[in-house]
Amino acid sequence: MNESIPTPAPFLAPDRGIDPGYRRGYGARWARVLPNLGYLIPTFFIAVAGLVVFITLFSLGLSLLILYIGVFILIAMFMTARGWGEMELRRLEAVRRDSLPRPVWRPTGGGPLSVIGEMLRDPHRWGYLLYAGIVQPVLGLFTWTLMLGAVSVALAGTTSWYWRHFIPVGPDNQQIGDLLALILPAGMIANPNLVTDITNIALGVVMLALLPLILDGLVSLHRVVAAQMLGRYHSDDLAEEISSLSASRSAAVSAENVGLRRLERDIHDGPQQRLIRLQMDLAAAERALSAEDPEWAGQILSEARGHAGATLDELRALSRGFAPPLLQDRGLIAAVAAMAESSPLAVTVHNDLPESVVLKPEVELGAYFIVSELLTNAVKHSGAAAADISLSLIPSGGEGTPADTLWLRVSDAGQGGALARPGHGLAGLDGRVRGLRGTLAVHSPLGGPTVVDATIPLG
Repeated sequence: MNESIPTPAPFLAPDRGIDPGYRRGYGARWARVLPNLGYLIPTFFIAVAGLVVFITLFSLGLSLLILYIGVFILIAMFMTARGWGEMELRRLEAVRRDSLPRPVWRPTGGGPLSVIGEMLRDPHRWGYLLYAGIVQPVLGLFTWTLMLGAVSVALAGTTSWYWRHFIPVGPDNQQIGDLLALILPAGMIANPNLVTDITNIALGVVMLALLPLILDGLVSLHRVVAAQMLGRYHSDDLAEEISSLSASRSAAVSAENVGLRRLERDIHDGPQQRLIRLQMDLAAAERALSAEDPEWAGQILSEARGHAGATLDELRALSRGFAPPLLQDRGLIAAVAAMAESSPLAVTVHNDLPESVVLKPEVELGAYFIVSELLTNAVKHSGAAAADISLSLIPSGGEGTPADTLWLRVSDAGQGGALARPGHGLAGLDGRVRGLRGTLAVHSPLGGPTVVDATIPLG
């Protein structure tokens, strides 16, 4: 197979807004000084605008509720708050060049009363409104004041040697050197101006050294608050997990129903018809013997024996849809190896599973059925003379996997063109894999090769 084969698709960890490229070194913080200033400087003005806009919309909407027009104003307020919060998340993402997790929004529809009812019951919309109308103005004023003070002290202190000469000195405007000369014993401060310059520059240098840390901390404060109020809640993750489990359960039930219907059809079309024919042949042989025609009876019994053998072969083939005793006694690897030996294709098994790994019975059974179905498809449809089966383990935390994950791959150099069409083998197999909370990826261009990867989480 000359074409490159894709690597297994791992489970992706949910995005929790952590910047993978975020560096905490002092030099990296200096590199973020300008982006941090670009975020903090306009924050105060944005926060003041938000305070005015949302206090106005809230008070106006409540006061006009009796006229019904207030409903539309409140709807507009919640929609504006969502856009305002999204803008804030994008501003924070631009500073760190990463992404913050977005909430799961409840759908709204119907008339205005239905829409406002859904909005009032949505905690995310209240979080966005409180952030834009109250939290951001308070936090923005606090961080803007600290930022302005830190930048002013850093710039003013390091340049005081120049601009100090333009400030008039008098009894009501004493500089640091003059104040120290008054406090300390006479003659101890010989040159108050020099002391003033040294003190101002020292303060400026210290603040300049602390400036990247201060700015980084202020932006991080905004980020933490925004992630808590505007980001994804843990309840959203729980709801998504419940929905995923429900979908997996439905997929497993559907896959089992499809498998049972196919088994019923195969039994009806194969062994059942042959057993009926066998019954008829034995009845004919019985009549022939009673008519004292041994030659005819022998011929009928010979045909009946052939039908019985064919029926036995078909029943053995159908029984492959059930767990073989070898799987229960010696485990997945031995069962897959036996399956490969009995296949009409030249099958090579690559086992990279650690000897210490212990698979649950349902995982072993599911993995066996997956490999069996894929190998059967390769025999029936690929036109290939050989196939490869690979099994390995993706450790938890490796490549974004939340738990240890079993990876299966069945590949062949056949004609390709395999598709997961509804009602066909790959579609049912996909349902079985999703029932195990796994994923199935099919790569089968026309002309081959066909590569099917399945991942099954073990946790």
